Amino acid sequence: MVIMTQISTNIKTFSINAENDIIKKYLIQHGVSSINLELIPEEKQGLWNFQIQIDGSDGNFLYWGSVNNADLLTNFESYLSRLGKNKKADITSISNLTIRIAKDVAKHFNTEFAWIETKTFLANDTFIVPRWHTDNKFFMPYTVYKFVWAAKGPQTRFGMTEDQEKFKELTVQEVNAGHGTEDNIRVRKEIDQIVDEIEISGKENGALYRSGGKNPVVHSEPHMDEDRLFIAIVPGTKKEISEWYERKKQKDVLKKIQNRKWHYYAL
Repeated sequence: MVIMTQISTNIKTFSINAENDIIKKYLIQHGVSSINLELIPEEKQGLWNFQIQIDGSDGNFLYWGSVNNADLLTNFESYLSRLGKNKKADITSISNLTIRIAKDVAKHFNTEFAWIETKTFLANDTFIVPRWHTDNKFFMPYTVYKFVWAAKGPQTRFGMTEDQEKFKELTVQEVNAGHGTEDNIRVRKEIDQIVDEIEISGKENGALYRSGGKNPVVHSEPHMDEDRLFIAIVPGTKKEISEWYERKKQKDVLKKIQNRKWHYYAL
């Protein structure tokens, strides 16, 4: 695990409609960028109206495949319809918005393939103390970029550390301690002392960051003092997305998860 130390503290914001290579060139140098999603009034209203009533595995959706797959919209609408008592128009609006974002993110990496994940969380106190970490590798040994956005609720937090060795040591301890245990919280507090947070402003802004490969970006779940609908998109070639899917299946086998809900695969 290598931790980025040269990340800029003044994060630049790009329109999601920026020319294809502009964002990627910035990411190569700076690691993370803010992305203005250019939400239209109908999309904002749909998000405002949308209610979340379940979380955990029932609130997850995972997809590996082409962002141009005609069945993706139908499957995503079916998923959103289970999250609460919401109007069809709002479900359709959020589904179209998510696919629009996925297509734009993929476009910046000259591909039509991506892993799309959404998660829902009911308001909770789990991350009052942040869980600063870097992601596991998706495709090995390739550089990976990840888009994240909370369509509802607080946004992902980003940070940097100058003490790479201490960060690596403590994050291993944090994982081994077991999520939410007293020892886990103690270690998280220690990690928080060596991480400086970087502000990425704007409720209507997502973030694109270097998630895997050399110098992944440090980040954490936010304190979820309100319900949260989280969207993550990892673009890649067909080969890369297929590789991640196969690795994910093997992880589920090891965890004895045979029928994970909301898996959808269409390569």
